[in-house]
Amino acid sequence: MRARTWAPGGVGGLETADFGIAGFFATIAEARAAEPEVLDDIDELRATSRSFLIAASQHPEIGRLVNQEGLTRNERLDHLVANAFEPGSQVLIALIARLVERGEIRPTTARELFFLGQAGAAPFNLPSLSAAFDDIDGPLDPMAHIDRMADVILRGISRSGRSRSAEE
Repeated sequence: MRARTWAPGGVGGLETADFGIAGFFATIAEARAAEPEVLDDIDELRATSRSFLIAASQHPEIGRLVNQEGLTRNERLDHLVANAFEPGSQVLIALIARLVERGEIRPTTARELFFLGQAGAAPFNLPSLSAAFDDIDGPLDPMAHIDRMADVILRGISRSGRSRSAEE
């Protein structure tokens, strides 16, 4: 019997996608474990954003998969949402709610934070387009980009407009 594969526009292959997504979430957990253990909520949001971007840099195929499957509502997209996005976002949603309640960040939806993260991950998902900027900006330094994008995300949603990066 031939194994099913995840093919854009095809049928099935959910096992392959699940395997890739499990690796993506494992990388998020590894990156988060490398951060300080006890953080206040705003620093936790920054560490979570950094961890997501680190995973995106190491698993660009997942970003491409999400971008492809996000074009059309279908069984595969529903599976991604039910088995990856919803369970993976519950802790983040609670964190955002606490920060909004205390007035530390502007009201921010999970959708907004997800797409801000996707924007930060774009150079990893679109490497040729990113490389087209090398003559303007120089080659991409992935970790510097990740740190700057985590700061941009926090500054964008922060009530004070500041993050707590190592640069400050």
